[in-house]
Amino acid sequence: MSVVHFPPPHRPKPKGQNKPLEEEKKETKGPVLKKGKLKIGLDIKKPWYIYLGGLVLILALVGLYSFQDRIPLSSVAINWADGSENSFINQDEVLDQVIPGGEAALLGMPLKEVDLATIEANLNAHPTIQHVEAHKSFTGSLKLQVELRQAVGRLVSNSGQHLYIDPNGVKFPTSSHLSAYVPLVRGDFEEGLVDTFSCETVFDAVPVLDYISKDEFWKAQIAEVIVEQSGELVMLPSIGNTRIEFGYPVRIGEKFSNLMDFYKQVIPVRGWDEYKSVSLKYRGQVVGKKR
Repeated sequence: MSVVHFPPPHRPKPKGQNKPLEEEKKETKGPVLKKGKLKIGLDIKKPWYIYLGGLVLILALVGLYSFQDRIPLSSVAINWADGSENSFINQDEVLDQVIPGGEAALLGMPLKEVDLATIEANLNAHPTIQHVEAHKSFTGSLKLQVELRQAVGRLVSNSGQHLYIDPNGVKFPTSSHLSAYVPLVRGDFEEGLVDTFSCETVFDAVPVLDYISKDEFWKAQIAEVIVEQSGELVMLPSIGNTRIEFGYPVRIGEKFSNLMDFYKQVIPVRGWDEYKSVSLKYRGQVVGKKR
């Protein structure tokens, strides 16, 4: 029997094998151990005062934060995100919501004890406030950025209670400081401040109220919106006593466009007094009912 010998498989040489020792040293990276210790060197080309300046800056920042914790609160500033003319609550009411006793109890308090998260939580719990952001300054002041809810309608319940409603359908109380120029919303419903509706049709009417609030012409023309039990809406104009039968709150832009054509083409010729009601229920037309 003859034996055939196969040559061993070719294996590539390990990378760097048989390289001169000096070349291996040049490719060595990382810290070099010398006598069992890690050798770490500074770049001696840089002036020593650069390193000293960096150390002084770090120590100064640490000291500044420590100093800020000890200085007393000297002032509170409120910035109304939507303009002060739209403030349903005033500065004193905001500060009373932050802490019992208001500004008098806040001033002099060490900044370290001013808890921004608690302040924001207390203010965001107020039904009239949409959102709050609180900040502390190095000069010892507390700054509050307050965004209030915007009213699109004023609900009048069966019991005579008045509440505002915002574009998201959230209800909030009326104010003694400001009366919003928005349509009254009436109907067979009883509403409270909680964010649930005893009459769901009121919530469905919010997109129509929001549309009116964003258009200066309709905001001036529509004085009242009646929510019927069926869910259909009836609008009463600021001038005259003609009922505008809006129907269900669908095709909102189209219906207001048709009503605008009626205002421009018919009212100048015939006037409001000739019509007992006009209906926007039907697609592409306005149907007027004479008196």
